[in-house]
Amino acid sequence: MPTLEDLQKEIDDILKDVTLDSARVKQSILNILDLFNLSPDKISIARMELDPGVIYVSATEECNVQKAKELSKTKYKNQLPAPITIIEHRNKRVIFIGSNRSIVFTLKGKNPDSIIVKLPNTIERPKMITEANHTLQDMINSQQ
Repeated sequence: MPTLEDLQKEIDDILKDVTLDSARVKQSILNILDLFNLSPDKISIARMELDPGVIYVSATEECNVQKAKELSKTKYKNQLPAPITIIEHRNKRVIFIGSNRSIVFTLKGKNPDSIIVKLPNTIERPKMITEANHTLQDMINSQQ
């Protein structure tokens, strides 16, 4: 059974090429464990680029194209942001943290680099998943 230390090593390995905000991404994964009261062996983690049309935005996660444009010109002018954190539950993927960063990827013509934390199907569907009805692409389109 994987321990918290094993999980932290796995996260470090997945993020080894990330130079900006990697600690923030790591902390968001650990926050997911706390939020859902899960042990490290109950989740799986993967990193991949996702099309903005398959990433849902929860009602609590702010999604702001104008803010992302500003970040794209300042903080991420010559680089891409750290991966966004996605919660997956029963094949639905919802942004946990990083909606503005996800827009920066999209504005730069890239699919968002994502860390997907897959929750076990045995837990009740989280409210943030059930209330997420619009994709990232929908949100971007509605603000342009």
